[in-house]
Amino acid sequence: MDLPIVDNITEPYVKFCQENGLKVGKVPTSKEEMGLQQELLMRETAPALFQNIVKPNPNDLPADIKLRYQSGNFWVEDVQALQDAGFTQTAANLQNQILEGKRLIEQKKLEELTARNNARDKALRNKPSGFHPTKNIDFNSPEAVKARRAWGLSDDIG
Repeated sequence: MDLPIVDNITEPYVKFCQENGLKVGKVPTSKEEMGLQQELLMRETAPALFQNIVKPNPNDLPADIKLRYQSGNFWVEDVQALQDAGFTQTAANLQNQILEGKRLIEQKKLEELTARNNARDKALRNKPSGFHPTKNIDFNSPEAVKARRAWGLSDDIG
């Protein structure tokens, strides 16, 4: 009994070539076999295919990034090093996580800002009706002096 051969490169390669208007030829086995145009296009549009074709070696990564690669705990700064070493899908996943994190931070900031604005609007709506800072009168203003005299109060402060 023959076991089926698992090939995760040929079908995606044919699809990649068809989608990008490239001639379908032999599946490359390294960066050197594909042209620069195809390499750049594949890095951008099909990072998983590029990573599967190139089969990058974690030993090509700097030691600290290699440790983070092995543990799966990357830093934001690791994206470029992963790209340069050929780990394009890993770098794309990391970049997507970074963008999602930024989106969540912005969403949280927006929710906090909205809550603060709503609280301020509610406080303004529920403010006592007679109090308006623009209506407060200075002690020595002519209106205040006139009112004190009309009510029979003295002008003595102390």
